[in-house]
Amino acid sequence: MTQTLAIIWDIKPQIFPDLDIPVLGNLRWYGVLWALSFILAHYLVEKMYKKEGRKKEELDTIFIYTLIGCVAGARLGHCLFYNPKDYLSNPLDILKVWEGGLASHGAGIGLIIACYLLSRKLENSSFASILDKIAITVALAGCLIRTGNLMNSEIVGKPYNGIGSMIFVENINSVITSPNLYGNAIKSIDYEAVEDKVNINGVDRPAYLMTVNFDAEKMLLMEKKEVFEQAELYNKAEDIVNSSDEVTINGNTYSKKVYLTSRHPAQLYEALSCLLIFGLMLWVYYNKYDYKINDGRLIGIFLIGVFMLRFVYEFFKENQEAHEEGWLLNTGQWLSIPMIALGIYFLIKKGNNIFEKQ
Repeated sequence: MTQTLAIIWDIKPQIFPDLDIPVLGNLRWYGVLWALSFILAHYLVEKMYKKEGRKKEELDTIFIYTLIGCVAGARLGHCLFYNPKDYLSNPLDILKVWEGGLASHGAGIGLIIACYLLSRKLENSSFASILDKIAITVALAGCLIRTGNLMNSEIVGKPYNGIGSMIFVENINSVITSPNLYGNAIKSIDYEAVEDKVNINGVDRPAYLMTVNFDAEKMLLMEKKEVFEQAELYNKAEDIVNSSDEVTINGNTYSKKVYLTSRHPAQLYEALSCLLIFGLMLWVYYNKYDYKINDGRLIGIFLIGVFMLRFVYEFFKENQEAHEEGWLLNTGQWLSIPMIALGIYFLIKKGNNIFEKQ
C-alpha cells in the first residue's frame, strides 16, 4: 500500500540563506526565536507587574536573573545530563555555547534557582508568585524554541508514515546543493512515495525515493565526487541508503536515487503543546482573582503539563545520545519524572479547592 504523502521539510536554518552578507546571511531561525522568547517574556512580566501595581524597576533585576539562570542551567543541564564524561574531561568546552547543546530540564532547574534568589532580593515578592509569572513566559518560550528546533531539522521523531509525517532533508540537501560539490549542476530534486517499507540501515522503515537530476553538460565539467557518501556523514538520523551504486546517465541528465525516511514531527508536537499550556496559564492568571487560586498553582500546571507531555513525546523521538539505545526510558524521560512530582507538590501544597468560585 502506498504511504500517506509526507511533508517535505527542506527549510534552511538560516533566515536569509542566499544573502551574501556576513551577519544577515548567517542569521538563524533558532537564535532569533531564542531572543524573541526573552523579549516577549519581558513584555509579559511587565504587563503582569503593571496589573499588580508593582515597581517597574524590579523588571531589570528579574530579566538579568532569569536570563542567567535559564542559559546557564540549560547549558549545564545538557553537559551534565547528556554527555558528562566528555565535558568533565574538557570542562572549558562547557563554555562553548555557540557549538549547541541546551537542555530544557536544566533550564527549568536554573530558573527555579533564579526565582528563589529573586524572592530573597525583592520586597513583597514570594518565591511561588515569581515562579508563577516566569512559568507563563517559559511556556511561550518553549513553543518558540521547539519551533527553532524544527527550523534546524533537529530532535527528529521516529519513522512514521501517517498524516502529518515529515521528511527532514536539510541535512543531505546542505551537502548536495553546496556550490563546492554538485550544487551548480543540480537540475531538479524529486520525491516519490515508495510502496511498503524499505530496509534502511538494517531496519524496515517507511521511505520516500529521492531523485536528484543533474545537468549533463555541467556535470562533465566538474570533478566527479561521490557526494552521497559524504552526505551520509551529515545526516544525523542516518536515513540515507543508496538505491544505486553509481551516478548513471538518464537521457540528458545524470541522476542519483536515495531513500529517505518519513518521521514524526516531534518538535512540532512539543511546540503546539507549549502554546496550548501557555494559553491555559495566561487564562488562569487573569482569572485568579475570581477564583481561589493560591500562588504556586501556575508553576504546578506548567511542570505537570510540559514534562508529562515531554515524557510521552519521547516515545516518538529518536534518542539524542547513542548510549541511550536499549534503555527502558531515555534521559529526557528520567529527568521529567522529578519535574512532574515537583509540579504535583506545587499544585496540592495548599489544598484541593483551587478553582472554587469566590
